[in-house]
Amino acid sequence: MIRKYRVAIIGAGNIAARFDESESKAILTHAHAYSLHPGFKICGFVDLDEEKARFAALRWEGRAYSSIPKLVDKERPEIISVCTPDETHENVVKQLEGKNILGGILEKPLAVDLVGARAIATSPLVKKGKFLMNYSRLFVPEFQKLRRDYRKGVYGRLVSATGYYGKGLIHNGSHMISLLFWLFEGIKVIKKISLINDFTNDDPSVSAVLQFSAGAKGVLHAIDSRLHTIFELDLLFEKGRVRMVDSGHKLEVYELEKSKRYLGYTAMNPKEVITTSLGRSLSFAVENLYHWLEGSQPPLSTVQEAFNVQKICQDIILSK
Repeated sequence: MIRKYRVAIIGAGNIAARFDESESKAILTHAHAYSLHPGFKICGFVDLDEEKARFAALRWEGRAYSSIPKLVDKERPEIISVCTPDETHENVVKQLEGKNILGGILEKPLAVDLVGARAIATSPLVKKGKFLMNYSRLFVPEFQKLRRDYRKGVYGRLVSATGYYGKGLIHNGSHMISLLFWLFEGIKVIKKISLINDFTNDDPSVSAVLQFSAGAKGVLHAIDSRLHTIFELDLLFEKGRVRMVDSGHKLEVYELEKSKRYLGYTAMNPKEVITTSLGRSLSFAVENLYHWLEGSQPPLSTVQEAFNVQKICQDIILSK
């Protein structure tokens, strides 16, 4: 018989429970992902706004609480998801210390600054347990294939990478840094170009020039989120090009060919448009968590990797 872990979801907002419903085709919340997996059972939600917790419990399952100690005392969860605002993550982790939590999923970023991120990454709870970070694209099969193909030399060497994002470097830009770090490993910050206070004064969106371990350079463009919602990445390789558009719901793939118009020239011509399964990323994350707990699969997005991403973000903020 498959083991069923008891799950508590800390925070009952959009990413926790409200973005979708049980009938939704896309799986956009932690609650939906856990509810579909036979190895997990939601036992409760907690939110300072208990009405939100009650709404989540009614939509999904489990009971509602307004404090973490009450939930832990009554429900004895083994697995937790932390879906609270960025600035609360460190305090939530502290409250869960010594409560026999085996692991779970932490919403990005680790914390609002490097001090808080280090406190979480080195906490006894996280060091002992099995916790994934929800950098969502790392769980998606189409992005995993892109990474494998690049490492097998399908696209040749990376020539340049250009990313567009907004709504805070730490809060949202860290998704881009995480993806680039995962695809191309080492990232060195060359210089900061500009910044926009489009999210909070403590977390502006920052434009910067980066360099990857293979030698290629990249540019991170901060776009004012009050004007546009955008999260795109343009990867130019020696043998082809891949554009991530629609926040990663589509990958446009181009191949290098001889120009049909200009003799002696080459062109990047469209090859295919891949519709990714990004809308099911949380389902993949929950599946990965279960297999990691059972010892049958390694983690796909770790806290230590998230801490390295936060260090790169800090370098961008402090660069000149």
